Order: sequence, then C-alpha cells, then structure tokens
Amino acid sequence: MYTQWWFKKNRFYTFMAFVFVSCLCTVDSHSKANDISLAQSFPEERLREILIPQNEWRPFPRASERDAWESIPDVVKQAIINQAEEYVGEEITGLPASVYLQFKRNGNRQNYERLWYDRRERLHALVTAECIENEGRFLDSIVDTIWAICEETSWTWPAHIGPQKAGTGLPDVDDQVVALFSAQTSNTLVLTSYLLGEQLDTISPLDPAPHRAGS
Repeated sequence: MYTQWWFKKNRFYTFMAFVFVSCLCTVDSHSKANDISLAQSFPEERLREILIPQNEWRPFPRASERDAWESIPDVVKQAIINQAEEYVGEEITGLPASVYLQFKRNGNRQNYERLWYDRRERLHALVTAECIENEGRFLDSIVDTIWAICEETSWTWPAHIGPQKAGTGLPDVDDQVVALFSAQTSNTLVLTSYLLGEQLDTISPLDPAPHRAGS
C-alpha cells in the first residue's frame, strides 16, 4: 500500500531517471545500429535551458515543512508508520554474489531482484514514516539502509549488466552500467537527502547518501 502511494505521488522519479541517464550514459554503447547517444542529444547547454536551478528544485515538501505532511489522512499515515515499524531492528536483506550469478547460470532474475527491491521498499517506508512522524525514531534504520545500498557493488540488475565489457555475470566496478533501476536508486537517495537532509545531519554531518540535493 505505501509503495503504491509513494510512487503515485512521485512521478518526478521518471523524469529524474531520464535526466540522470542522459547525462551519464548512452542508450547502448555496444550497438552499432544507432550511434546517437542521449548525452549528445541533450548537451550541457540544452540541459541548462530546460532544467530549473538547483536551489529552486522543490518537488515535494521537506520533512521540516510540517503542514503538508500533517495534512495526510490519518489512516494513510498510520498504515505507512505501521509498515516502517516492522523494519526497525530487522536485519537488512543480503545480496549474495551467487544469487546475482543466477541470471547467467540459469536465467533466473527474480531471486536477485526481489532481494534488491526489499532494500528499496524498506527505505521508502522508513523515509516516508519519518517525514510523517518527524520524531527521529526511524533515522538510525534509514541510515543503516542507505549505508547498505551504498555498499552494493552495482545498483544494476544482473539482467541489465550485459553491456559491460565482461558481459553478463558479476558487475565490474571499473565498468559501471547505468540502467533504469540503478538510476532509480540514485534518485531514491537524492530524494532521501532532500527530504531529510537536516535530520540526517543530526546523525552525522557526513551524509551517507552520495549527494545532498538542494543544498
């Protein structure tokens, strides 16, 4: 329930993923059929024309902007908080290399993707609950989840890693592939920092998310 609510409210995810991929990668660097890249189609000067300045980026109310969060219906707030409470103190799902390799070995992609999703859904629930409640009791769990996601060798699914020079298999840290869901992960961390940047600073000024949006 909370994931449906979160993503319906956040169509900005799609746009930010598109911009991220446009800046950092080509459609398929190994394809000879079409040699046009998104980076070439949207050069820096074009992006400056169509993107608003960072300090004007206000996609959603931050956690400190209480009126918006407190206006959410109580039944919705309680459902999200209940879900987040289940994650507090719960061990974060592991992402074993052997499970990543299942796609190459037998074509199974779902086992890894399910574990991958568990971490993201955990973060979505905890962040939304903290924004709603604003009492700090979910912050440690949020930081733990961010930390675990940032430790991942790659945010790209095994079914999408094929464009790397080594081909399908384990991800090469020196040949990163930016695909749909790795871009989504980046956007998730950016929005987490945007929504809860001040609160995360109370845990540590060294923000565990790789980018502080809007600062």
